[in-house]
Amino acid sequence: MTLKNKKLMLAVAFIGAAGVIFFWPNSVEAPEAKPAFPSRASSSTPVPPTSAAPLAPHADLPVATSPSGALPAGEQDGESTHEAKAVAQIEAAAVTYAPSGIDTIAPFLLDASPVVRQNAIDGLIRLGETGGASALREAAAKAKDPRDAIKMLDAADYLELPPAKNLSKLRAKKQKSPRRIPDGNTATKDGG
Repeated sequence: MTLKNKKLMLAVAFIGAAGVIFFWPNSVEAPEAKPAFPSRASSSTPVPPTSAAPLAPHADLPVATSPSGALPAGEQDGESTHEAKAVAQIEAAAVTYAPSGIDTIAPFLLDASPVVRQNAIDGLIRLGETGGASALREAAAKAKDPRDAIKMLDAADYLELPPAKNLSKLRAKKQKSPRRIPDGNTATKDGG
């Protein structure tokens, strides 16, 4: 029996086993499914109205408010508007793909909002200019949060990587160049 015939028999056996699994009649009936929540249309009892309090991410926990009754700092309109404007400026600068975008994005690396800082890091990466690495390193030295500093240094290292087209040239040179053997002779990588 040839290898081709063995593969053919294995494929037929696999298809047969799959057919048995999928088309074999189930002897066990599934229990009747009941909805987890009764629908309002089928319910004859009235559903009480929900409370007017805003829902928190976890409904069983209260929403934190300041003494004046305002929402937490991250949810105030002023800060979310600042974040939206900052992210829009970062996006606009990043898609220019010009070195001038670095000057627009760099001040946002030390913004008070973590959302804006992360968008600034991503914007510099998207911009792709190696000059952004120095701005990232300067901001990392001034960053208050060490996690942000690590993200900025990682992004700076990424921006300083050589382009992939140069890597293929480096590999070709490395494979052709002779290497020294401890006894003083030279040899190439392929042993010759």
